[in-house]
Amino acid sequence: MRYSSLLVLSAFFIVNIFLAGCKYPNSTLPPPTWSQLPALPSIFREEASSFSIGKNGYFGLGFGNTDGQYRINVTHNDDLWEFNIVAKTWRRVADFKGGKRSGATSFSINGRGYVAFGYSTTCPANGVCEFIYYDDIWEFNPDTNSWSKVTTYTSSSGIRYAEVFVISSKAYILTGTECLEFDPATRSIRKRTASSLGLFGGVFTLNNKGYVLLGDPDIEQNKRVYEYDPKTDVWTRKNDFPGKPRILPISFSINGYGYCGSGYQRGNPYQHFRDFWQYNPTNDKWTQIEDYPGVGVAWLQSMVFSDNVVVGAGHGADPLKYDNNFWLFQRK
Repeated sequence: MRYSSLLVLSAFFIVNIFLAGCKYPNSTLPPPTWSQLPALPSIFREEASSFSIGKNGYFGLGFGNTDGQYRINVTHNDDLWEFNIVAKTWRRVADFKGGKRSGATSFSINGRGYVAFGYSTTCPANGVCEFIYYDDIWEFNPDTNSWSKVTTYTSSSGIRYAEVFVISSKAYILTGTECLEFDPATRSIRKRTASSLGLFGGVFTLNNKGYVLLGDPDIEQNKRVYEYDPKTDVWTRKNDFPGKPRILPISFSINGYGYCGSGYQRGNPYQHFRDFWQYNPTNDKWTQIEDYPGVGVAWLQSMVFSDNVVVGAGHGADPLKYDNNFWLFQRK
C-alpha cells in the first residue's frame, strides 16, 4: 500500500506537470494569477468607462442600480472613481462633466484620461424611451481633478459602444463603420481606413500595431482577428481566435502579449464564457490560460498598469445581475 500510494502520487504530479506544459507551452512565462480586489464602493453597473494613468485606474459612468438586479430601476451615471494599484483603495474624484451616459469610449494618453461619445435615455412613464447620442470628447486632468471638453465629431447615426486602441499618443476609435484617428495634441480627428470589425468585440495594442477581433459583423460566427498598421493605414488578417465566437469580451495587452476572454453568445439559451486566451504576436498564435474568476461575463472594464490589470464590473450570467467586484490579473 505504501508503494502504491507513492506510485499514485508520482503519476498525479507527472500528469499535472504534463498538462501544465500543454496549457502553458511558453515556459518563459509563469502561469497567470487572479486575485480579488476590494469591490467598487458604489452602485453595480455595466456599459461603464475606464482608463489608467500612472499608479491610478479610473472607473465610472455606465448604468446600473444599488442591488444589482438586471435591468430593474437602472440609471445612467456620471460619477468617477479612482483605484490606487499600490494601496488597493478606491476614492471618488470629480464627476464627469459631459452628462450622465453609458456606452462611451474611454482611454488615456500622456497622463490624461478621455471619454468620448456614448448615449443616455429619457423614458417617459407611459411612453417609448428616447435615445440621446453624444458627439463630444472630454479630457480628465488628474493633477487638477477636473474635466474639460476637447472637441466634437458628428456622426449621422450616433456613436456608442465604439472600440479603441492607442498607438504613439493617438487613439484609433472604431465605430463599426469608421476608423477615427484622434490626436489630443492638435485636438483633431481624421478618418482612416475602416476595419470590417469594431463593435462588441475586443481590441489591444502590440508593437505599435492595433488588433481587433470578434464582434460585428456576423456576431454569432465571427472569430476573425485583424492587425492595423497606422504607418501604412492597412488592415491585415491574422489567425482566427480559437475560442468560441462571442460578443462583449474583455481585452487588453501587457508584457508584449494580448489577452481576450469572457463575453457571451446570443441564442436559446445564451452561452456565457469565462475562458481567457493569450495572443503571441511573434508567432501569431493563441494559448488558453486560466479562466476569469469573477461574476461578470459581459461589459467588463479593465484598467491596465505596467505588469498587471484590474478587471471587473459588468453583468453576470448565473444569476443574471450586475456586478461591482474587481480582480487583479498578474503575469510577470
